Amino acid sequence: MNASGSEVQNGVDARIARHLPEIYLGVALVLTSALCLLTPPFFVPDEFAHCAREIQISHGGLIGERSGEVVGGWIDANFTTQIWDSITDPQVEFRLRYPNVYRRPNGRVTEAQLIPLREIRWTHRTVFVSFQNTAVYPPLLYLPQAAGWRIGEATGLTILHSMLLARWLASLSAVAIGWLALRFCPSGRWLLCAYLLLPTVLALNASCSQDGLLLPIAGLAMALLARVLCARRLFTHLELAAVTGLLAVCITARPPYVPLALLLFLPVLAAPGVSWRRFLPAAAGLLVIVGLLGAWEILIHSLGAYPHAISPAESQIAFLRAHPLYLVMILLLGTLLYPPLILAPGLATMGILDVFPPLCVFALLGAGLAGIAFFTPKDTSDTRRVDASLLFIWVTGFAAVSLAIYCICSPPGANWIGGLQARYYLPLVPFIFLLYRHHAPGSEDTGQQSPAIGVLVRRRGMLLVLAGGVFLAGVLYTPWVAAHRFYNLDLISAFHATRLW
Repeated sequence: MNASGSEVQNGVDARIARHLPEIYLGVALVLTSALCLLTPPFFVPDEFAHCAREIQISHGGLIGERSGEVVGGWIDANFTTQIWDSITDPQVEFRLRYPNVYRRPNGRVTEAQLIPLREIRWTHRTVFVSFQNTAVYPPLLYLPQAAGWRIGEATGLTILHSMLLARWLASLSAVAIGWLALRFCPSGRWLLCAYLLLPTVLALNASCSQDGLLLPIAGLAMALLARVLCARRLFTHLELAAVTGLLAVCITARPPYVPLALLLFLPVLAAPGVSWRRFLPAAAGLLVIVGLLGAWEILIHSLGAYPHAISPAESQIAFLRAHPLYLVMILLLGTLLYPPLILAPGLATMGILDVFPPLCVFALLGAGLAGIAFFTPKDTSDTRRVDASLLFIWVTGFAAVSLAIYCICSPPGANWIGGLQARYYLPLVPFIFLLYRHHAPGSEDTGQQSPAIGVLVRRRGMLLVLAGGVFLAGVLYTPWVAAHRFYNLDLISAFHATRLW
């Protein structure tokens, strides 16, 4: 093994890296549990629609229903008329009064607004509710939340207590998947742990959104791929089935992630002596993913496409077909310009995309992330085919997401992409960590370590640990940010104001 590899195995950064799964587990459980309490009801993007879908699933409705021109399902009457309306009316008024998301004052919710909602219970009388944007999603990523809603309703909990239980079960499931990903990940653990502890990721983990489970599932798929790539071998049958299943979950939840299916071919490209027969298992996995996506799309075909108020997707697609150069421009914008602009502030946003930490916290998070990315060792062996393939998959994934959102949320002929959010890009992020991989002992040339190289590597390890500490300091501010921005209170007072809602 070369000097860098041996030092990485023995340095302080590697010793801490071995315990990152446990560190993540402790930090994430505390922070997500706090955010489950501190985040006001439905103050996560589309959380009402996600909750309605989960309640539908909890009563056996695995596929959405159509009632005339409306798509949704039958939901308890109090959930809609008593809870949802009481929360959304003040939200709408607040957003109209302060249209600039960066200049909205603290205190979006008051204790007086929450008090009347705490005792509202299930009526067991249903009304048809529209939630077409989530009715088309598969049920798998909603199962923990659906269990929470069902348990809450069956045991006589209030609706808000049932929502809290649904959030908590979702956060437990998300943290368990994240812990498993870190346990399996052989390299790039620092990067994966930072991804899983991003404030945006933690806020989604602690919500009823399907994104809360989607993000750590992407991390788990990356970790299993890293195990194979680091060992420079092909998938075992079990590994291929696991990675195929995880990617299928991501892609059926969001079809624009379909370029991720090409990741199945990376171990073949990394292995020496490429033969066409070696591509057959990966090709079979690709067919499984495409087949599952196609089957689900057939099942929900009768529900129709989500009709956005700004742009019918059919009109936008027709315009792009008639103007191919415009399509090229949008793809370039959605690949090169929008992802960094959206991701930069979106790594630490909470609420309905309008709660940001102070600049000092952003500075801690940014400096920590930059240090982790720079000081995490990267394999220097000749893996250009794999690296080029990874970059191609990453870029096409960004382009597909941007194009899909453009077709849905921008009027025909618009030279901008409306509706983009960091959470749409985040599941693509872990797979770039595959560039930071170390090969197993015996797979590299051995060499004698020089004193100068040893000192440099040891310092790099200490700087990596320092960067991780700086990042963690920023992450630990997350509950305070939620308390301050949502309620304009200190942390203890905010917990008292929520009082389990």
